[in-house]
Amino acid sequence: MRVLQVNLNDCAAAHDLLGQTARELRIDLASISEPYYHFGSRGWTEDSSQGAAVWICGNDTVEATNNGEECGFVRVRVAGRRIYSCYAPPSLSIEDFTAFFDRLTADAHHHFPVAISGDFNAWATEWGSRATNSRGQAVLEAMASLDLVLLNRGDAPTYARGESTSIVDLTFVSDHLAREGHSWEVSEVFTASDHRALLWEVRTTRRPVPAAARTNAAGWRASSFDPAVFSVALGQSAPMDGLSTKEKVAETMRRVARACDASMLRKRTVTRKPPVHWWSEYIAAIRRDCIAVRRAVQRARRRSGDSTLENAYRQARGRLTKAIKRSKIRAWNELLAQVEDDPWGRPYTVVMARLKYQPIQSLTCPVLLGEIVEALFPKQAVLERTNYTGELPGVPPVTRGELIDVCGRVGNAKSPGLDGIPNIALKAAVQA
Repeated sequence: MRVLQVNLNDCAAAHDLLGQTARELRIDLASISEPYYHFGSRGWTEDSSQGAAVWICGNDTVEATNNGEECGFVRVRVAGRRIYSCYAPPSLSIEDFTAFFDRLTADAHHHFPVAISGDFNAWATEWGSRATNSRGQAVLEAMASLDLVLLNRGDAPTYARGESTSIVDLTFVSDHLAREGHSWEVSEVFTASDHRALLWEVRTTRRPVPAAARTNAAGWRASSFDPAVFSVALGQSAPMDGLSTKEKVAETMRRVARACDASMLRKRTVTRKPPVHWWSEYIAAIRRDCIAVRRAVQRARRRSGDSTLENAYRQARGRLTKAIKRSKIRAWNELLAQVEDDPWGRPYTVVMARLKYQPIQSLTCPVLLGEIVEALFPKQAVLERTNYTGELPGVPPVTRGELIDVCGRVGNAKSPGLDGIPNIALKAAVQA
């Protein structure tokens, strides 16, 4: 499971870039502190204070959440792991900070394995700080009680603003996850925030799929089908004498799949997600300029009194923020223009995706509900059934000609079944 951990610092541009960054890095889950937008989109979960959030942006399904019941942290269960995203603001007193960690550890004690990440605004020499304060000591004691391992290596700051740097974004995982294998790094990706992004990964053990439920997700390219090669490959099979009916079915489909491999090219599995709807090459170029200027600033940090690069970096970030805002406004206007031309197209899907994850108050008025049901489901004529008594006439068996006739009416362009075998190959197999 590939995780992107970042503090967006309540910045609109940083939140906007998060979606594109997740697509480019193929992120499965984002652990977020201080998000700018607060909405119930698909896979989005945040705590009651809206300071910590988790966004499932990959193909994994959220198995369970705490539905924002807690303040300061949110947890989700993905692929058998409990993932915690936390944020402890610097305004918390040491008493409130300790109480926050008491609630966090009490909740995490009930789950295994776990991964806890977030911005704790705590300092300790164990993760590279110059000294250990009371907050850092509280974090160390809490994580030790949970038998968690710190992934931070302390060789790169996670927060940088001017010449001030610190390590406040931390990642802890259960010792079990650390032994299975993991990776952790401070990413150089541009976030438009004062905090740098952390990219880490832990292995996930998935339940094996039963052999009966395995499918060919990729399938074959029907456009490359060669009927002559298919017939030859299918005709080279040995007879199936002595097999039961189920065994004959399984063996037949295996032979058809082998014939498909001989007569067609395999499809390529595409996992890359498209960019966000407002992304453009112009914005990508501005982001590259920001990254180049930021690196120049980092190399020249030791020079005293040189503010030229700092001003250039500030101007580059401003250009990027303005470009994102203009692009989002233009994309929104284009979406509104499509409403009249295609009301059931993309505008409809966008609205329904938002409504699906927003709590909607149910109707309770019986009169209004009755009118809605009568409008959507008009009354039909009463179906009169005739009950036959006595013996029914014999049902004739399905003939070979009927089978070939029905198979011939199946469209070649229709989607294949779970085995991924194209219909054109099945029709050729029935003819053979």
